[in-house]
Amino acid sequence: MMTDNSNPDNVDATRKLGGEVIFHGPKFNDARNYAEELAVKNGYRYFHSANEPLLVAGVGTHTPELIESDPEIDAIIVPVGDESGSRGAAIVAETMSKDIKVIGAQSEMFPAAYKARKSGVHE
Repeated sequence: MMTDNSNPDNVDATRKLGGEVIFHGPKFNDARNYAEELAVKNGYRYFHSANEPLLVAGVGTHTPELIESDPEIDAIIVPVGDESGSRGAAIVAETMSKDIKVIGAQSEMFPAAYKARKSGVHE
C-alpha cells in the first residue's frame, strides 16, 4: 500500500522485487488505514512500519556494530521514512551510550516525514 504521490523509485523497487503496489490516498495514514482494512477483510496480518517491536529491533541491529567499531562515535545519521530504522537506532544508541545523537535525514524531493513533524501532525 502506497500513497498516490509515492516516490517513483520506491514504487519501481517494490515492483521489481515482486510486490504488488496499491495506491490509496494522498497521506501515509490514508494508505495505512486502507491496508489495515484490507488485512481485516482478507484475514492478513498487518505489520505497522513503526510500531512492530521485532521489526524495530531488527532494523536497529546495525547500530551496535557502528558503536562497537568506533567507541568515540557521537552521532549516527539514519534515513527517515517509516521510522522503524530511526527508532531502532535511537533505542540502541540510548541503551549503549547516552551521549550518541541519532539524526534523521530525508530526501529533499520527498520530505513527507519532515513536513509531518514540522506541522505537528505525524502522517
